Amino acid sequence: MSSDEKMAISLIHLGCPKNLIDTEKILGNLAVAENYIISQMPEDSDIVLINTCGFIEDARKEARKTIKSTLKMKKKGQIKAVIAIGCMVELYKEKLLQEFPDLDGVIGFSDYKEINEYIQSILQKKQQIFLSQKDFVPSDDLRLRVTARNYAYLRVTEGCSNHCTYCNIPGIRGEMRSKDPSQILQEARTLVEDGVKELVIIGQDTANYGKDLANPCDLYDIVEQLSKLEGLRWMRIMYMHPAHFTERFFALFSLPKVLPYLEMPIQHINTRILRLMGRGNTSKEYLHGLLTKLRNTIPGLILRSTVMVGFPGETEEEFQELLHFLQEFRLERLGAFCYSSEPGTASYQNEDLPYAIKKERYEKVMQLQQKIAFEWAKNMVGKELEIVVEECVEENLWQCRSYGEAPEIDPCIYLQGKKLKSGTFHRVKIVQNENYDLIAKKI
Repeated sequence: MSSDEKMAISLIHLGCPKNLIDTEKILGNLAVAENYIISQMPEDSDIVLINTCGFIEDARKEARKTIKSTLKMKKKGQIKAVIAIGCMVELYKEKLLQEFPDLDGVIGFSDYKEINEYIQSILQKKQQIFLSQKDFVPSDDLRLRVTARNYAYLRVTEGCSNHCTYCNIPGIRGEMRSKDPSQILQEARTLVEDGVKELVIIGQDTANYGKDLANPCDLYDIVEQLSKLEGLRWMRIMYMHPAHFTERFFALFSLPKVLPYLEMPIQHINTRILRLMGRGNTSKEYLHGLLTKLRNTIPGLILRSTVMVGFPGETEEEFQELLHFLQEFRLERLGAFCYSSEPGTASYQNEDLPYAIKKERYEKVMQLQQKIAFEWAKNMVGKELEIVVEECVEENLWQCRSYGEAPEIDPCIYLQGKKLKSGTFHRVKIVQNENYDLIAKKI
């Protein structure tokens, strides 16, 4: 390959929406470099980057499996270099290179402005490690978006200062840093000018936004400014820690364009377990009161949350308390996961529950939530909604979303039509439910 010949490079994305923004930033920086042609297919690439997730053991297993399969392509001569990037690198660094000696190098979590220089250095000298200080405020303006054109994630904070006892995020991504409001507004304008109609507001804890700035502000201040952007249709707020949800935030959902949809991870309902988890001032009474007020204050609210089962010391009685709460409160959207003992966290040395118990409790939660979700979907039949068209999944059948479905993680609405177009909005009537999903007819 001559020195002026461009190399084909691809990126395999693993992990959460915060990691997806990093993936888009990496691709954006590589797209403006003169060294590469961006490829969608790893097997057609000279270089394959793997943006890893290291949050829990299941995510690390997926990353290892992906690295292993990609290195097999390298061994066969299909590709020339494989580089691991991101959160798992922060945790394991040298261990990854020891486990996978054919990895060409690793690049930790960073702002990725120097990604081209890191890659070029690794190509010259194998098995290098590049790490950055975790005190930067990310700039997310240079992105090659990989989501559907009608929506984009807008990151308002990086890192986390909550230090939940089971979570390694502060060690991986650093303490919380808020972006300046002017930076957020400029990034949002760029996205809207690029055709984005829905902004999904994300961060490790969006409810804590702005408290660390020289001129303190809060999430309401920035969302109020975003709501004035011309061309923007929807805003969806994710990752609000219940301990930091202030009285002022109830008014968020009265602002123009803010959808009555909220993601608020509660993790548990038992007060003792919440204390052991380090979940701030949350308690059973606090969470029940907050969620009840949200329900009573915001018409049509869709609540998404996550819960953890099998935290060290969780008794059967405390688990049943969680089940009873979920049965009583009937959250529209719920994710659950088993406790994963993570090195470096405060709960790591605690005696772990047997996997069989954790798995059984997880399955009970998901079985209950399936019943709740199916009943909710059935009750949606006959209702009229505004939907956005996302993609054609088969001839004349389109996958869509309403205010009640966040991208990538929630069920879908299906609509038949010959002349529909991705990114357009329509009024529909729900005519049928199929398990989690809804079937609609255009009005």
